[in-house]
Amino acid sequence: MLTHVPSLVLWTSNHAKGWQVVILCIIFYGFVWAGFLFIVSRYFKSHSWFLPVFACGLGAPRWAQIWWGVSGIGYFLPWVSGGYVGGALASRSLWLWLGVLDSIQGLGFGIILLQTLTRMHMLFTLICSQVLGSIATICARAFAPNNIGPGPVSPDPTFGGSSVANGWFWAALICQLLIW
Repeated sequence: MLTHVPSLVLWTSNHAKGWQVVILCIIFYGFVWAGFLFIVSRYFKSHSWFLPVFACGLGAPRWAQIWWGVSGIGYFLPWVSGGYVGGALASRSLWLWLGVLDSIQGLGFGIILLQTLTRMHMLFTLICSQVLGSIATICARAFAPNNIGPGPVSPDPTFGGSSVANGWFWAALICQLLIW
């Protein structure tokens, strides 16, 4: 069972059709993302640090996107008008919106590296971050509490408040916020 893969939340639906999800992807990454890049490139040329500061203020959108995708909280949204199809599309829209925010944050952090480091320092930083990220991923796959699925790190809050009363959930959130 592959429910622990966050991107499956986008394509696995009993109610939303594939073409509807493709249209959502085009809207969010074709228009929202491109529109944001246009606005930033057009109006903020005189303040090159706007985007990095904005990106740092976004918090942890990747963590929120992963939690939305693997916890199950977005599977059923009865308060959304349009019934089951509207709820499925709203859930996927939120997931895509968090993906756009994560892309903005990645772009802002990249600009921070480009504006503050020389070429050699930037290469060293990127290589070290890749090595450390690989080591962390290997270690997480080996002995993390969620090494084969979401587990207690991304609990399903629809089961009640006790699901988030877990130390691993808060440890993961704190680590994400520390990285930010």
